[in-house]
Amino acid sequence: MNRNRIALVAGTLALTAAVAAAQMGGYSPQTLANTPEGKSLVEVLNDLNRYYLYPVNQDKVLRGAITGALASLDDEFTY
Repeated sequence: MNRNRIALVAGTLALTAAVAAAQMGGYSPQTLANTPEGKSLVEVLNDLNRYYLYPVNQDKVLRGAITGALASLDDEFTY
């Protein structure tokens, strides 16, 4: 796994853990990867990098993950 991919996965996991912790107080970066949701996230990111037809812009994917995580809260004041 290259450094960009590791950074993307680590950043996405940390972000997801932070959002989950804010909502439920349950996930930590260490435990998220052991949950079905965390495993699915890592699998999707790995498959995207492996099978997508064109090179993946890692920064754009990470920003999209952050935007999507915040938008999922359906809170007009969180952006």
